[in-house]
Formats: sequence, C-alpha cells, structure tokens
Amino acid sequence: HQEYEMPASYGALDYVCLLEPVKRDKLLSEQELREIIALGREYKPERARVGNLSYSDHRKVIRRHMELNERTQQFHAQMYALVQEMNEKYFRFEITGMLPPDYMMYGPEFGHFGWHSDFVYQSPDVVRKLSLVIQLSDEKEYEGGELQVYLEKPKAQPKERGSVIAFPAFLQHQVTPVTRGVRQSLVIFSTGPMFR
Repeated sequence: HQEYEMPASYGALDYVCLLEPVKRDKLLSEQELREIIALGREYKPERARVGNLSYSDHRKVIRRHMELNERTQQFHAQMYALVQEMNEKYFRFEITGMLPPDYMMYGPEFGHFGWHSDFVYQSPDVVRKLSLVIQLSDEKEYEGGELQVYLEKPKAQPKERGSVIAFPAFLQHQVTPVTRGVRQSLVIFSTGPMFR
C-alpha cells in the first residue's frame, strides 16, 4: 500500500483537514484500470448535462453512469472503501454514502467542462461532499484535458494513469478542452449531511 502524497507544508502530521486537492499515485494496477474501462463501456453512453439542462458551450463530455447491480457490486464496494480511506486520512467530512461512479470520455468533439463545483444540494441529508477523479488514460494518449482546480489561481492536477485526485466538492474546477486523442476518467461523488 503506497503512502499518500502530502503537501510538504504540512510536515509530519498524522491528520490534516485539507481544503485543497490530494493525490494518491498509482493506486490501481494496470489490470484493475483495464477492468474499470471494460466495465464502464458496458453502460449506455449519454451526453452529460448540467443539472437537468444541456449547455453545449459549458459541458461537452460522454458519460456512462455505472449503476449498482450484481455485476458492479464488488467494484462499488472497492470504490467506496477508497472514498472512506481518502476522507479519513485528509478531510474528515461526515460521509454516509456514494453516488454511482461515472465513466467519462473527453475528445476533440466532446471534450471540455467549464468552471463548476460538484456540490449539489438534494436534501439536508444528501449533499455531495468529496469528489474523486481517477485518471484512466495515459497522459501521452491525449492533449489538453487538464483537470484544473481553482485555489488562489487555476492549478493543474496530475495526469498520470492510475492517479487518484480527491478534493472537496465545493471547490471550483474545470476540464480544459481536449485537442487530440481521448481522455478517460472515473468520477466519484461521496455524499452526507449538509456541511456545518
């Protein structure tokens, strides 16, 4: 089990409540990455939307919503364990569940998502709290497609295949336009009661 990468400014603390992205490198094996892609492609592709509306200039991406079923039960459990581990180590949010993961494909004709946050209020007990992005593509397979998180200024996140980036769902972020190839990623949202 590899250690998490912690920003150097935090020293050797056992626990830090971060309000910025955290990366865990090469968490999944090549075989596991291939299995995620194969499993994701079993689902029907659809044009992703913003809420109940489609904004062509703001979001262009092909999404496959990986609902829970007998085939994906073990995969969902594995992803939720990852969410819980990242949260416990770095964020300590009150998390009670996870939405079905989304397998995303960005290409030159369908390849960007402008600035937004993932924080969605569904009810007092169900809000998105932590976002995880797993990079499924080799960074040499595409150009553009940077995941950028806005801190004091836009900050590009790692693109290495297999890396996991976790950040609070309320942070503004975007995926820049893909100009060549296809960027594949898995997006996971954890849920829980409203922030206090």
